[in-house]
Amino acid sequence: MNGLPSLDIKIENAGGKLSGVTVFYLQKRKNTEEPWHVEGESPVAMLSPRVTGKTLIFEVEHHKCHDCTELGPNVKFRMDLISANEARLWKLDDTRSDEVTGPGLKLTRRV
Repeated sequence: MNGLPSLDIKIENAGGKLSGVTVFYLQKRKNTEEPWHVEGESPVAMLSPRVTGKTLIFEVEHHKCHDCTELGPNVKFRMDLISANEARLWKLDDTRSDEVTGPGLKLTRRV
């Protein structure tokens, strides 16, 4: 987003057990005339990851604000593998459903 990293997703499969970490990058700018910059990053463990076909569903803990320790409800995501080097990511608003709307955020594999 904004020509800067917005997140990194690292997935591991060790002995059939799926795990991972999602790093969210906090982007800010002083005003609408200034360029965006990455001000911080927040790594969080994937919770309850599960794969069905080419779809990964997972949750992450979410703090109520950037500078507080109080947790809000977990945030649920869906990632669909499009090709060997591309995926789409959606934040799921209704935690009871895995259905998505819109094109999602394009993710590109980095090595």
